Amino acid sequence: MKLKHNLKLYKFQVEGVNFIEKNNGNVIIADEMGLGKSIEALVYLYNNPDLRPAIIVCPTSLKYNWYKEAKKWLDNTENIIIIDKKIKYRLDNYTTIIINYELISKYIKYLKKLQFEVMILDESHYVKNILALRTKYIISLSKGIPHKLLLSGTPMTNSISDIWTQLNIINPNEYNDYTGFVNRYSNIKTSYGITRYIGVKNEKELHSKLNKVMINRKKSEVLVQLPLKRRMYLPLPIVNRKEYNNLSVQTVDNIKERKEQNMSSQKLRIYALSRFELLKQAAIRGKLPYIIEWINTFLYATDEKLVIFASHNNIINILYNKYRNIAVKYHGLDKIEDRNKSVVSFNKNPKIRLFIGSIHTASLGITLASASIAIIIELGWTPSTMIQSEDRLHRIGQKHNVDIYYLLAKDTIDEKIASILEEKSECIGSVMDGAKKNNYKLLDKLIDQI
Repeated sequence: MKLKHNLKLYKFQVEGVNFIEKNNGNVIIADEMGLGKSIEALVYLYNNPDLRPAIIVCPTSLKYNWYKEAKKWLDNTENIIIIDKKIKYRLDNYTTIIINYELISKYIKYLKKLQFEVMILDESHYVKNILALRTKYIISLSKGIPHKLLLSGTPMTNSISDIWTQLNIINPNEYNDYTGFVNRYSNIKTSYGITRYIGVKNEKELHSKLNKVMINRKKSEVLVQLPLKRRMYLPLPIVNRKEYNNLSVQTVDNIKERKEQNMSSQKLRIYALSRFELLKQAAIRGKLPYIIEWINTFLYATDEKLVIFASHNNIINILYNKYRNIAVKYHGLDKIEDRNKSVVSFNKNPKIRLFIGSIHTASLGITLASASIAIIIELGWTPSTMIQSEDRLHRIGQKHNVDIYYLLAKDTIDEKIASILEEKSECIGSVMDGAKKNNYKLLDKLIDQI
């Protein structure tokens, strides 16, 4: 197996790629979230450069991350493009095309003409409903594509019928009879003229069939191979690109003007900080729909708890109001006793799956070790703030490896701040000397870039 220079796989990921090869690129990779399903799919592409063009279909919130990972794991000669709302270029010159599910119906006729060799469906449970138009378009596109990799931590959740369309996509010859499949492997219950498929029968036979085309590893099975804490940076699109770009231009012009006026360093920093905060607020507004999409995918794909760190109280309140039946919140406007109740409820109540906290208030003095996954949706101004937030999970009492996802608005101040924080330390979580000193360093760096 070949890998791009300086890149490495864990042993279980090597096994995953070998499983794909063994099945001639027609598989369901059902590993738990965070184990690198996308990496295994991309390494398969890297080792089969003749299988082009390839199409990657994923949720909108994951398109830019797929692009980033494809650039990292595929050969430098690959020509990769993301399809947004409009196709602006001829696609027959591209080797790998990334598109979200919602756009498939719009471009189905054009995409079929490109004669793809490989299709990768990320979060393939999106096509579990045999009656949904999305499913019908994906099945239509998949016909004639010889190699199909389906990635989902939860390919089957509610009933046996969930997985049939995914099996049909990777092996339409064997799995061509939906009714026969669900009758064979589900218990049938009819009530008031409505037929429902409940539970599983002929389980050993079904398990044997699935084992031939599906690989499913749990984090608990590969813990010794994983680092104790991992940070991952996921770029997200924003819905207010025009608003953000206009504000960014105004910010640059205004700061340049004040620099030319020889404004004192102290006053310039204060002014710049206020402008950068406006940019941060525009970025969070723009990426919020895709943060919600990411959270919804997490809630569907896992039964784990999730910690969410944000800066602005209004964002915390928006998310809390959306998920209040399964969430607690924690920010500086809450009474201390209410904050303490939130921590206890999150750690002890299995029905509470989300902790939505201020990256400033909730980054100190509390333990959130009942969760092993966190997302940071708004960055603080210092690496120490980041590491302190991460360590609410990564501390004594934590029984699992911890994954921290930084959800960054692409081509915005988010990415600039993350880059500077990383530059000022070996990684964003490194311990720094002091908050005030770091704050000025980061601000100076941002100002210097203008």
